[in-house]
Amino acid sequence: MKKYKLLVALILLIALIGKSVISLGVTQADVDAEKKKADQLKTEAEQKKKELTNIKSDKAVATTDLNTINGQIESLQSDINALSEKLDELNFEIKTKEKEIKVKEKEYKEKEEILKKRLVALY
Repeated sequence: MKKYKLLVALILLIALIGKSVISLGVTQADVDAEKKKADQLKTEAEQKKKELTNIKSDKAVATTDLNTINGQIESLQSDINALSEKLDELNFEIKTKEKEIKVKEKEYKEKEEILKKRLVALY
């Protein structure tokens, strides 16, 4: 008897579930439309994945280019610093030579005055 009641309950349950599914009004066209949407979304996801891969590749190239440019900037900055030091040395040397020239000009004028006095004394 228990088996019979269980079997009847199971049959009623299946009938109710079947009726529920049928009453939802889901048609094969609805299922096909949802499958089509799912396929479209899958295709879009694959396209986005490809785009992401391309963007990552572009980023890697840009990063490499940036590193190359930064290396060039560092090299140029090093050259600029070296040239700046050389310029400072040359400016210091110019000032030193200008001072030496002034001293020599003063000595020349003093000797010229002495020479003039001697020439006047000779004549």
